[in-house]
Amino acid sequence: MTAAVLDELDLIHNALQKDLRKVTSYTQQDLKFVFHPHCFVCTECGTSMEGRSFYNHQNNHLCTDCYHEKVLGKCDLCGAVFKDPTVVKAAGKQFHQQCFTCSTCKKELTSTFIEKDDQFMCKVSVF
Repeated sequence: MTAAVLDELDLIHNALQKDLRKVTSYTQQDLKFVFHPHCFVCTECGTSMEGRSFYNHQNNHLCTDCYHEKVLGKCDLCGAVFKDPTVVKAAGKQFHQQCFTCSTCKKELTSTFIEKDDQFMCKVSVF
């Protein structure tokens, strides 16, 4: 090899070594993920996740906001995004616990309720 080629290889080697020091990584279920900081972004919105909380959902890295909106969804009554996985599901809809109330007396519904005309009611209000 010529001196020029060796110099070029040395420059490439130094650049790669420098680039390897600028990585961020995390381990999940014994798998190590390594990213350049500018590559470690939310799959949905592109926001950098370096130093932030994130979710790995179906092999997609999601920021907290995108995870809440895209995965957990929104309440069918108030329209607010769920911030935790505690969701009441009934008749194909989902609600915050505090939003799942009797349509007549407005008391929070627990385990027993009656659905009538796309409304949810407690036993007391129905009878």
